[in-house]
Amino acid sequence: KYLVLYPFIIRGLYLLRQSFEPLYMNATCLMDFVRLSSPEHYDIHPLWKFYQRGTNQTCEDITGVPIHDFFVQVYKSGVTEFYIFYGLVFLYVGISFVCFLRQLFAGKVKSIVSLIAMAI
Repeated sequence: KYLVLYPFIIRGLYLLRQSFEPLYMNATCLMDFVRLSSPEHYDIHPLWKFYQRGTNQTCEDITGVPIHDFFVQVYKSGVTEFYIFYGLVFLYVGISFVCFLRQLFAGKVKSIVSLIAMAI
């Protein structure tokens, strides 16, 4: 039943991150990065060129640092995000496993079908 809350928790964490790091997943910076790192894909995509034309700012104008340095920062914070995400997953699995064992040893599991359903 707590699995339903998981997407909302992740979304809340993203909003919290954007509150203290407003350039996280900035569309202009992402488009600049695609344009510089893979010009052939940028040219093929039907919409990306039109988005870039809609703004006259570059990522360097917005962030004040070279685009390479900005994406190194984004990569490093992504690694931290990876550890937080999987930390939450392991915490959820651990709590679920403890609850499962508690119900199993309390005798609340009456059939093998419910045992398998609870293990999943």
